[in-house]
Amino acid sequence: MRRKLASRCRWTLVLAEKCFCIWRGPPRHGMPLTRSGPMWAYILAHENAVPFWRSLMGPTKVFQARNSVPDSIRGAYGLTDTRNTTHGSDSPASASREIAFFFPEFNEQLWYQQEEPRLRCGQVYYNAEERVHCVFRDEETELT
Repeated sequence: MRRKLASRCRWTLVLAEKCFCIWRGPPRHGMPLTRSGPMWAYILAHENAVPFWRSLMGPTKVFQARNSVPDSIRGAYGLTDTRNTTHGSDSPASASREIAFFFPEFNEQLWYQQEEPRLRCGQVYYNAEERVHCVFRDEETELT
């Protein structure tokens, strides 16, 4: 198994407009800032991934993040409220929509059925150089 759970992309205006529509309806005032440079999109495979990632990011408001959680991603690297360095889904439903947007080939239901049990059993490791998850043993191995 080699599953791509990271994707580097540069946003076009069309891509940014489509993405903002899945988040909050019509494009917002901050949309041009999302196109200020290249970005990475990731699928975080972790129990309680949404609250876990949100705790690492820190508050959306950079001033608040700097004062209340200075070691968070936004507290350490955020510039302004619209340039806060990172985005994270606010719910599992939003995460599913965003995963489908950035990784159209990813089948979330199939992943939960076939690959997630391997992750829980410790049969999967992350290859940081290639940015993919790999299985330690042959895919034909039965899970017990």
